[in-house]
Amino acid sequence: MNIKEHRTVILAKTVKGYGLGEAGEGKNITHQQKKLNEDELKEFRTRFSIPISDDAIGNAPFYRPPEDSAEIRYLKERRKIPGRVRSQKSC
Repeated sequence: MNIKEHRTVILAKTVKGYGLGEAGEGKNITHQQKKLNEDELKEFRTRFSIPISDDAIGNAPFYRPPEDSAEIRYLKERRKIPGRVRSQKSC
């Protein structure tokens, strides 16, 4: 089947707050929760293997994976897909 003129819809069952652990996963409070406490940040960091030290975690630093990481390579490859619709940001 090779149909290119129809829209595609993907239905997915998700867990609201996935990755927040006890801080909000599946509790339906995710939209109201503005900030994780230090223990919740540590749990999140550990769950997703984010290399931020215990000493730095209290400042909630921004983390960007290295350019040669699997995550960044994945994102860059997806941007190269022909015909892919990308959002337009206005300045």
